[in-house]
Amino acid sequence: AFDLQTNRAIWLAMTKLREAGELIDLVTLHRDLGPKFDVSYIATLPNLVPSSEYVEQYARIVWDMYIRRAAIHEVEATWDKLFAGDEPREIISASMLAQSKILEGDSRKGLVHISDGMFDLLDTIEARTNVDGITGIPTGYQDMDRLLGGLNGYTLLAARPSVGKTTFAMNIAANIGLSGTNVYFFSLEMSGDQLREKYLAMQGQLDSYRLRASALMTDDEWKRTAHAASKLASSKIYIDDTPGLRVSDLAVKLRRARSLHGPGVAIVDYLQLMTADGKPKSRYEAVTDISRGLKWLPKETGMPVLALSQLKRVEPGRNDKVREPGLSDLRESGALEQDADVVIFLHRDDYESKENSVTVNSI
Repeated sequence: AFDLQTNRAIWLAMTKLREAGELIDLVTLHRDLGPKFDVSYIATLPNLVPSSEYVEQYARIVWDMYIRRAAIHEVEATWDKLFAGDEPREIISASMLAQSKILEGDSRKGLVHISDGMFDLLDTIEARTNVDGITGIPTGYQDMDRLLGGLNGYTLLAARPSVGKTTFAMNIAANIGLSGTNVYFFSLEMSGDQLREKYLAMQGQLDSYRLRASALMTDDEWKRTAHAASKLASSKIYIDDTPGLRVSDLAVKLRRARSLHGPGVAIVDYLQLMTADGKPKSRYEAVTDISRGLKWLPKETGMPVLALSQLKRVEPGRNDKVREPGLSDLRESGALEQDADVVIFLHRDDYESKENSVTVNSI
């Protein structure tokens, strides 16, 4: 944390003496620093401190100066990389992460004893008894919340096409957002207006077709639409419909959202529509990189991530009952099942039926 090499050497010598349990004075410092070191400079240092009573404030000044220098160094390094022609999104995302770690003091972290923080953990475990074992963000689906403890870490919501995973995710988002917790919904499949229209239909219990053909709507339907719009306006649901979103962009957006609105839950619809960072690569490698990036987001942002994922389609022309999906049905990368903390499958028995019902039989 010291700019001057001399001060840095003195501090390291003092630290080693303290760890060895030895006395720290001019004699021991001169011995460890060597005969070439100017001991007279050390003798002048105590005279520069008015009183040891304010040692914590002085230490804070040193630490603040370190943060300033570290931030300047990071900005200069980012400047050089950008001019070198490297991928700008990755550079900016890495720079923001590095600067956030500087502010959080991550550079001071290291090995700690297992007992550190143990009492705080016990308090957290005890507090769970008062919330029915919900350790994360409740989804509003009580049976699922009791089973999973709410949304924690990186969760995959997987289903075959047209089973209803987007609608299910939207319901989860509505339950969370209307309860007062922030929801950051990243829609790579539908536009923001399409999402809003679908939410109006869901909250107003309206036929989506009636909303699209609004000239046919009755007065009662208009009232329900207005009530749904008012209800959604008071929620904490935030929508981003950027197509082909990269994980690095998502990380930047989430950190910015957290600073502006506070923590919450991130929902991504859906994983296979995201773009991998870096140079073009095989689809398997791209999905693997995307999944690994999503895996680290909860730790980086302090927010759980619910990512939707496509499953392999069933064989065409099969008339027998479609089996319930499993981990082997996740598309395009084996990393999905390895990275996710929880995988939720949606299944419909009549998936191949002509009726094409939207009833979900099992989760």
